[in-house]
Amino acid sequence: MQVDVITMPTTTVTATDLDIRNLVAATDSVSIHGDVGIINQLDLANTKWGINEWNATVGGFTLKNPIIVTDPAQADQYGTPNSSIGTIGSYAVNVNLSTNAIFYKNSNNNWVRVCDTEWQNSWATVTGTNTLTSTTAFPAGASVTINGTLVNFNTARSLNGIVSAINAANITGILAANVNNQLTFYVDSTATNGTIVLVESDSVNTPLAIAGVTPGTYYAPQIAFASYVDVPSCLSSDAAPAPTGSVYIKTSTQGNGLSLSVKKYNANSRD
Repeated sequence: MQVDVITMPTTTVTATDLDIRNLVAATDSVSIHGDVGIINQLDLANTKWGINEWNATVGGFTLKNPIIVTDPAQADQYGTPNSSIGTIGSYAVNVNLSTNAIFYKNSNNNWVRVCDTEWQNSWATVTGTNTLTSTTAFPAGASVTINGTLVNFNTARSLNGIVSAINAANITGILAANVNNQLTFYVDSTATNGTIVLVESDSVNTPLAIAGVTPGTYYAPQIAFASYVDVPSCLSSDAAPAPTGSVYIKTSTQGNGLSLSVKKYNANSRD
């Protein structure tokens, strides 16, 4: 009987090393000793992960091919890939973890686990359209309401002053920042309903308008698991629009979706 030789890291594997309940990632050659029964191994060369990244500007998803982490030395004790691996914007799958966790490398060159708040805070939920100079002043007495919290700007402030005042309000799940001289908000799932609700509470001074931010409800980055017939509704016209960076794991094989290639080694059928 012909047996497919599954590739793994150059390691000799014995019966005590293997847990036949789980899939074992395979990349190089493997020598198997002892009566180990049937072993299911994940054929990484032919496996597709179905990772799609949303771009709100163009209104579409882009398929992402992740880096596959197979060597435990390529990650820390928690399974997070080393910073030397990949470039900003890359995705990685650590097959040494039982969950086959997916990671994203953010603009700070840090790997963050997709679906964690650190990942959500790697993508801006709202970015003002106006680029503000260092001398741009928001009028004294201006105010804005964020998730029901009124934030007052008692004195004239620059963009950095506005950012500081918003963050000093300690609104759960909300972080303001000055990114390229634009008022930017980051939102994670700990925020009320996983959203930021911006209200121009000052109709005279209109600080949001000065920053080029439209009042309204905005959602934190989202991750969705669905087949090719249930593509997430992420457009601005949909009920829960998603910001750029949201991830759709396509769980069906059609259209470059998730396709796990599993090979089987049966030690009991060897001739």
